[in-house]
Amino acid sequence: MWLLPQSQKAAAMVKWIVRALFVIILAFSIVVIIAGASSRVAELTGECLHQGATLPALTCGRIATGLEVAAGLASCAFAVFIFARLPNTPMIWLIAFFFLSLSTGQTNMADTLLNLDIHKSLWATFRLPILVLRVASTSLYLPIMYLAPNGRFVPRWTRVICAAVFIVHIYWLLFPDAPFNGVYGAVRQDMSELIFLLSLAWSATGIYAMLYRFRHSASTIER
Repeated sequence: MWLLPQSQKAAAMVKWIVRALFVIILAFSIVVIIAGASSRVAELTGECLHQGATLPALTCGRIATGLEVAAGLASCAFAVFIFARLPNTPMIWLIAFFFLSLSTGQTNMADTLLNLDIHKSLWATFRLPILVLRVASTSLYLPIMYLAPNGRFVPRWTRVICAAVFIVHIYWLLFPDAPFNGVYGAVRQDMSELIFLLSLAWSATGIYAMLYRFRHSASTIER
């Protein structure tokens, strides 16, 4: 089972580090969402003009961006709720960090910032953190499916798949032109159908693991 250190001093130190990391990532996520909004409005305004939208193009861009910003901030708020209101356990932390990374890693505002000219943009400095959060948002959901609710890898083969998924995502992060790259925007858009099928296959193993635990190893309370 995935537990905190038994020493009270060590457990307190771990909790302090996790909380500090959560606050830093939360602040960074909110900055990315807000800072990318204006660029995203300009991007969507151009798309609306190209597609001949009935609403004024600027209004169309603002409405769409507003909805995307609201979704990103809602994900942040949900992560804060989980982190602050539920018990301080590693499993809860994992879920909270997943939703926090989702607010930045999978938002169009982050994509817009990444697509800016990195040689002229301040956001070149934050390119790596945004991509790391994207890796987290696309890879953490599988460990959650494998580990919930008690932090055990059941069946045991889920450990192998979980490790493989992390290795693949790190490989994608380091090599932008790698096949089926689900981290970098350009490749994700060009191969979106194949990447979706790959994610679906991973998710299927998570669903199977959850059903297996429910039938064979979960206690009455866990069920």
